[in-house]
Amino acid sequence: MTPMDDRTDVAFFGTADFAVPILAALAKSSWRPSLVITTPDEPAGRGKRLAASPVKEAARRIGLPIVAPERLKPIPPELRAPRDLFIVAAYGKILSADLLAVPRRGALNIHPSLLPRWRGAAPIQATIAAGDAEAGITIIAMDAQMDHGPIVRRESIDIPNARVTAPELSQLLAERAAAMLLETIPAWLGGAIAPIEQDHAAATFTKPLRREDGRIDWSRPAAAIERMIRAYQPWPGAFTFWQRGAERVRLSIESASAVSASDAHVPGAVIPFSDGVGVATGDGILVPIQIRPAGSRSMPMRDFLNGHADFIGAHLG
Repeated sequence: MTPMDDRTDVAFFGTADFAVPILAALAKSSWRPSLVITTPDEPAGRGKRLAASPVKEAARRIGLPIVAPERLKPIPPELRAPRDLFIVAAYGKILSADLLAVPRRGALNIHPSLLPRWRGAAPIQATIAAGDAEAGITIIAMDAQMDHGPIVRRESIDIPNARVTAPELSQLLAERAAAMLLETIPAWLGGAIAPIEQDHAAATFTKPLRREDGRIDWSRPAAAIERMIRAYQPWPGAFTFWQRGAERVRLSIESASAVSASDAHVPGAVIPFSDGVGVATGDGILVPIQIRPAGSRSMPMRDFLNGHADFIGAHLG
Protein backbone atom coordinates (compact mmCIF):
# COMPACT_ATOMS: atom_id res chain seq x y z
CA MET A 1 0.00 0.00 0.00
CA THR A 2 1.44 3.39 -0.98
CA PRO A 3 1.17 6.47 1.27
CA MET A 4 -1.37 8.08 -1.06
CA ASP A 5 -3.47 4.97 -1.59
CA ASP A 6 -7.12 5.99 -1.38
CA ARG A 7 -7.93 2.55 0.00
CA THR A 8 -6.32 3.47 3.33
CA ASP A 9 -8.96 2.55 5.90
CA VAL A 10 -9.31 5.38 8.42
CA ALA A 11 -11.57 5.58 11.46
CA PHE A 12 -12.18 9.01 12.98
CA PHE A 13 -12.86 9.59 16.69
CA GLY A 14 -14.25 13.00 17.67
CA THR A 15 -16.96 14.78 19.60
CA ALA A 16 -16.53 18.55 20.08
CA ASP A 17 -16.70 21.50 17.67
CA PHE A 18 -12.91 21.57 17.32
CA ALA A 19 -13.03 18.21 15.54
CA VAL A 20 -15.60 19.21 12.90
CA PRO A 21 -13.30 21.05 10.44
CA ILE A 22 -10.81 18.20 10.75
CA LEU A 23 -13.47 15.62 9.90
CA ALA A 24 -14.71 17.74 7.00
CA ALA A 25 -11.20 18.02 5.56
CA LEU A 26 -10.61 14.27 5.86
CA ALA A 27 -13.93 13.53 4.17
CA LYS A 28 -12.82 15.51 1.09
CA SER A 29 -9.38 13.88 0.99
CA SER A 30 -7.90 10.53 0.02
CA TRP A 31 -8.45 9.44 3.62
CA ARG A 32 -12.23 9.72 3.85
CA PRO A 33 -13.15 7.90 7.08
CA SER A 34 -14.92 4.57 6.75
CA LEU A 35 -16.37 5.08 10.24
CA VAL A 36 -16.90 7.98 12.63
CA ILE A 37 -16.88 7.24 16.36
CA THR A 38 -18.37 9.84 18.69
CA THR A 39 -19.95 9.99 22.13
CA PRO A 40 -23.62 9.19 22.82
CA ASP A 41 -26.30 11.87 22.67
CA GLU A 42 -26.58 13.87 25.89
CA PRO A 43 -29.29 16.04 27.47
CA ALA A 44 -28.85 19.69 26.57
CA GLY A 45 -30.63 23.02 26.96
CA ARG A 46 -33.40 23.97 29.32
CA GLY A 47 -35.61 21.14 28.16
CA LYS A 48 -32.78 18.61 28.65
CA ARG A 49 -33.59 16.99 25.32
CA LEU A 50 -31.06 14.57 23.90
CA ALA A 51 -28.68 16.32 21.54
CA ALA A 52 -26.13 14.84 19.16
CA SER A 53 -22.48 15.85 19.36
CA PRO A 54 -21.19 18.39 16.80
CA VAL A 55 -19.19 15.60 15.16
CA LYS A 56 -22.24 13.37 14.86
CA GLU A 57 -24.19 16.19 13.22
CA ALA A 58 -21.32 16.83 10.82
CA ALA A 59 -20.93 13.16 9.95
CA ARG A 60 -24.65 12.96 9.17
CA ARG A 61 -24.40 15.92 6.80
CA ILE A 62 -21.38 14.41 5.08
CA GLY A 63 -22.96 10.98 4.88
CA LEU A 64 -20.46 8.96 6.90
CA PRO A 65 -21.25 5.86 8.99
CA ILE A 66 -21.48 6.70 12.71
CA VAL A 67 -21.28 4.76 15.95
CA ALA A 68 -21.55 6.20 19.45
CA PRO A 69 -20.57 3.50 21.95
CA GLU A 70 -21.24 4.05 25.63
CA ARG A 71 -17.99 2.30 26.51
CA LEU A 72 -14.79 1.31 24.77
CA LYS A 73 -14.06 -1.60 27.11
CA PRO A 74 -14.47 -4.30 26.01
CA ILE A 75 -13.78 -3.14 22.46
CA PRO A 76 -17.13 -2.74 20.65
CA PRO A 77 -17.56 -5.18 17.74
CA GLU A 78 -17.62 -2.40 15.13
CA LEU A 79 -14.15 -1.25 16.27
CA ARG A 80 -12.50 -4.67 16.14
CA ALA A 81 -12.30 -4.81 12.36
CA PRO A 82 -8.76 -4.33 11.02
CA ARG A 83 -8.05 -0.77 9.91
CA ASP A 84 -5.02 1.16 8.80
CA LEU A 85 -5.21 4.31 10.89
CA PHE A 86 -7.15 5.96 13.70
CA ILE A 87 -7.46 9.75 13.73
CA VAL A 88 -8.55 11.27 17.05
CA ALA A 89 -9.58 14.87 17.74
CA ALA A 90 -11.43 16.16 20.80
CA TYR A 91 -13.08 12.79 21.36
CA GLY A 92 -13.30 12.99 25.16
CA LYS A 93 -12.39 9.42 26.05
CA ILE A 94 -9.07 7.64 26.48
CA LEU A 95 -8.41 4.78 24.06
CA SER A 96 -7.02 1.64 25.68
CA ALA A 97 -3.80 -0.05 24.62
CA ASP A 98 -5.88 -2.93 23.22
CA LEU A 99 -7.93 -0.59 21.05
CA LEU A 100 -4.84 1.34 19.92
CA ALA A 101 -3.36 -1.99 18.76
CA VAL A 102 -6.16 -2.42 16.20
CA PRO A 103 -4.96 -0.05 13.44
CA ARG A 104 -1.91 -1.25 11.49
CA ARG A 105 -0.34 2.20 11.28
CA GLY A 106 -1.26 3.38 14.75
CA ALA A 107 -3.37 6.30 15.91
CA LEU A 108 -2.75 10.03 15.51
CA ASN A 109 -4.23 12.49 17.97
CA ILE A 110 -4.64 16.18 17.08
CA HIS A 111 -4.42 18.26 20.25
CA PRO A 112 -4.98 22.05 20.37
CA SER A 113 -1.97 23.04 22.46
CA LEU A 114 1.79 23.00 22.32
CA LEU A 115 2.30 19.73 24.13
CA PRO A 116 3.46 18.97 26.73
CA ARG A 117 1.83 22.25 27.82
CA TRP A 118 -1.89 21.92 28.53
CA ARG A 119 -2.57 18.22 28.38
CA GLY A 120 -6.15 17.31 29.12
CA ALA A 121 -9.71 18.31 28.38
CA ALA A 122 -9.63 22.12 28.14
CA PRO A 123 -6.39 23.27 26.47
CA ILE A 124 -7.89 26.16 24.51
CA GLN A 125 -9.58 27.60 27.60
CA ALA A 126 -6.37 27.14 29.60
CA THR A 127 -4.31 28.91 26.92
CA ILE A 128 -6.53 32.01 27.04
CA ALA A 129 -7.01 32.01 30.82
CA ALA A 130 -3.25 31.83 31.40
CA GLY A 131 -2.57 34.73 29.04
CA ASP A 132 -0.29 32.66 26.82
CA ALA A 133 1.22 34.65 23.96
CA GLU A 134 0.89 31.76 21.54
CA ALA A 135 -1.29 28.75 20.99
CA GLY A 136 -0.65 25.74 18.84
CA ILE A 137 -1.43 22.31 17.45
CA THR A 138 0.39 19.10 18.28
CA ILE A 139 -0.10 15.82 16.46
CA ILE A 140 1.04 12.86 18.52
CA ALA A 141 1.32 9.12 18.04
CA MET A 142 -1.09 7.92 20.67
CA ASP A 143 -0.32 5.70 23.61
CA ALA A 144 -2.72 4.66 26.35
CA GLN A 145 -2.03 7.72 28.52
CA MET A 146 -3.72 11.09 28.11
CA ASP A 147 -1.94 13.32 25.56
CA HIS A 148 1.29 11.51 26.42
CA GLY A 149 2.53 9.96 23.17
CA PRO A 150 5.52 11.11 21.13
CA ILE A 151 5.25 14.20 18.93
CA VAL A 152 4.73 13.68 15.22
CA ARG A 153 4.36 17.37 14.38
CA ARG A 154 3.92 20.59 16.34
CA GLU A 155 3.18 24.09 15.14
CA SER A 156 2.76 27.32 17.10
CA ILE A 157 0.22 29.99 16.17
CA ASP A 158 0.28 33.56 17.42
CA ILE A 159 -2.91 34.43 19.27
CA PRO A 160 -4.52 36.88 16.84
CA ASN A 161 -5.57 39.56 19.30
CA ALA A 162 -5.91 40.33 23.01
CA ARG A 163 -9.70 39.93 22.85
CA VAL A 164 -9.91 36.45 21.31
CA THR A 165 -12.54 34.12 22.79
CA ALA A 166 -12.41 30.36 23.16
CA PRO A 167 -14.77 29.69 20.21
CA GLU A 168 -12.74 32.03 17.97
CA LEU A 169 -9.42 30.45 18.90
CA SER A 170 -10.90 26.96 18.57
CA GLN A 171 -12.02 27.68 15.00
CA LEU A 172 -8.64 29.13 14.08
CA LEU A 173 -6.76 26.15 15.52
CA ALA A 174 -9.15 23.61 14.00
CA GLU A 175 -8.71 25.02 10.51
CA ARG A 176 -4.92 24.92 10.84
CA ALA A 177 -5.07 21.44 12.40
CA ALA A 178 -7.04 20.12 9.41
CA ALA A 179 -4.39 21.38 7.00
CA MET A 180 -1.56 20.06 9.18
CA LEU A 181 -3.13 16.62 9.34
CA LEU A 182 -3.52 16.32 5.58
CA GLU A 183 0.11 17.38 5.19
CA THR A 184 1.24 14.83 7.82
CA ILE A 185 -0.66 11.66 6.88
CA PRO A 186 1.32 10.82 3.70
CA ALA A 187 4.65 11.12 5.52
CA TRP A 188 3.33 9.12 8.47
CA LEU A 189 2.01 6.29 6.30
CA GLY A 190 5.22 6.35 4.30
CA GLY A 191 7.36 5.89 7.39
CA ALA A 192 9.10 9.24 6.88
CA ILE A 193 8.42 10.58 10.39
CA ALA A 194 10.34 9.62 13.54
CA PRO A 195 8.19 10.77 16.49
CA ILE A 196 9.97 12.70 19.26
CA GLU A 197 9.33 11.89 22.91
CA GLN A 198 7.62 14.65 24.88
CA ASP A 199 9.40 16.35 27.77
CA HIS A 200 7.13 14.78 30.37
CA ALA A 201 8.74 16.72 33.24
CA ALA A 202 7.51 19.95 31.62
CA ALA A 203 3.90 18.78 31.27
CA THR A 204 1.07 20.96 32.54
CA PHE A 205 -2.50 19.76 32.82
CA THR A 206 -6.06 20.97 32.42
CA LYS A 207 -9.18 19.39 33.85
CA PRO A 208 -12.73 19.09 32.50
CA LEU A 209 -14.62 22.31 33.13
CA ARG A 210 -17.47 22.27 35.62
CA ARG A 211 -20.37 24.68 35.88
CA GLU A 212 -19.04 26.11 39.14
CA ASP A 213 -15.70 26.95 37.51
CA GLY A 214 -17.41 29.92 35.88
CA ARG A 215 -18.13 31.72 39.15
CA ILE A 216 -16.01 34.85 39.38
CA ASP A 217 -13.67 35.25 42.34
CA TRP A 218 -13.41 39.02 42.70
CA SER A 219 -10.25 38.76 44.80
CA ARG A 220 -8.36 37.80 41.64
CA PRO A 221 -6.78 40.48 39.42
CA ALA A 222 -9.04 42.20 36.90
CA ALA A 223 -6.82 41.05 34.02
CA ALA A 224 -7.19 37.40 35.06
CA ILE A 225 -10.97 37.73 35.35
CA GLU A 226 -11.17 39.35 31.90
CA ARG A 227 -9.22 36.44 30.41
CA MET A 228 -11.50 34.00 32.21
CA ILE A 229 -14.56 35.66 30.65
CA ARG A 230 -13.13 35.08 27.17
CA ALA A 231 -11.83 31.60 27.96
CA TYR A 232 -15.09 30.26 29.36
CA GLN A 233 -17.34 31.19 26.45
CA PRO A 234 -19.80 29.71 25.71
CA TRP A 235 -19.71 27.29 28.67
CA PRO A 236 -19.57 27.46 31.62
CA GLY A 237 -19.50 31.22 31.09
CA ALA A 238 -18.35 33.69 33.73
CA PHE A 239 -20.97 34.63 36.29
CA THR A 240 -21.50 36.29 39.63
CA PHE A 241 -24.38 36.96 42.03
CA TRP A 242 -25.99 40.20 43.17
CA GLN A 243 -27.97 40.06 46.39
CA ARG A 244 -30.71 42.59 45.60
CA GLY A 245 -32.70 42.69 48.79
CA ALA A 246 -34.38 39.33 49.14
CA GLU A 247 -33.62 38.47 45.52
CA ARG A 248 -30.42 36.76 44.45
CA VAL A 249 -29.71 37.75 40.85
CA ARG A 250 -27.33 35.71 38.72
CA LEU A 251 -25.41 37.83 36.24
CA SER A 252 -23.32 36.42 33.40
CA ILE A 253 -20.59 38.77 32.21
CA GLU A 254 -20.08 38.15 28.49
CA SER A 255 -17.42 40.76 27.78
CA ALA A 256 -15.45 43.22 29.86
CA SER A 257 -12.24 45.21 30.00
CA ALA A 258 -9.64 45.34 32.76
CA VAL A 259 -8.14 48.64 33.87
CA SER A 260 -5.60 49.55 36.52
CA ALA A 261 -6.71 51.60 39.51
CA SER A 262 -4.92 53.29 42.36
CA ASP A 263 -7.93 53.63 44.66
CA ALA A 264 -8.57 50.70 47.00
CA HIS A 265 -12.04 49.13 47.11
CA VAL A 266 -13.41 45.93 48.56
CA PRO A 267 -13.27 43.24 45.84
CA GLY A 268 -16.74 42.76 44.36
CA ALA A 269 -17.85 46.34 45.05
CA VAL A 270 -19.73 47.97 42.15
CA ILE A 271 -18.45 51.51 41.76
CA PRO A 272 -19.09 54.40 39.34
CA PHE A 273 -16.50 54.32 36.60
CA SER A 274 -16.19 56.62 33.60
CA ASP A 275 -19.73 56.84 32.17
CA GLY A 276 -20.80 53.48 33.61
CA VAL A 277 -19.70 51.12 36.36
CA GLY A 278 -16.75 49.01 37.30
CA VAL A 279 -16.28 46.17 39.74
CA ALA A 280 -13.37 46.26 42.18
CA THR A 281 -11.07 43.25 42.11
CA GLY A 282 -7.96 42.13 43.94
CA ASP A 283 -5.94 44.22 41.51
CA GLY A 284 -7.60 46.77 39.25
CA ILE A 285 -11.13 47.36 38.03
CA LEU A 286 -13.20 45.13 35.77
CA VAL A 287 -15.51 47.13 33.52
CA PRO A 288 -18.43 44.98 32.29
CA ILE A 289 -19.43 45.69 28.70
CA GLN A 290 -22.04 43.05 27.91
CA ILE A 291 -24.01 41.10 30.51
CA ARG A 292 -26.91 38.68 30.66
CA PRO A 293 -29.12 38.51 33.76
CA ALA A 294 -30.56 35.06 34.43
CA GLY A 295 -33.79 34.55 32.52
CA SER A 296 -33.20 37.59 30.34
CA ARG A 297 -31.51 38.56 27.11
CA SER A 298 -27.93 39.64 26.66
CA MET A 299 -27.60 43.41 26.88
CA PRO A 300 -25.04 46.21 27.07
CA MET A 301 -24.14 47.17 30.62
CA ARG A 302 -25.58 50.66 30.11
CA ASP A 303 -29.00 49.17 29.26
CA PHE A 304 -28.93 47.11 32.44
CA LEU A 305 -28.09 50.20 34.48
CA ASN A 306 -31.05 52.08 33.00
CA GLY A 307 -33.37 49.63 34.70
CA HIS A 308 -31.28 48.94 37.78
CA ALA A 309 -29.99 52.22 39.18
CA ASP A 310 -29.49 50.50 42.56
CA PHE A 311 -26.77 48.32 41.03
CA ILE A 312 -24.20 51.02 41.79
CA GLY A 313 -23.03 50.41 45.35
CA ALA A 314 -23.92 46.71 45.24
CA HIS A 315 -21.51 43.96 46.21
CA LEU A 316 -21.08 40.96 43.92
CA GLY A 317 -20.00 37.53 45.01
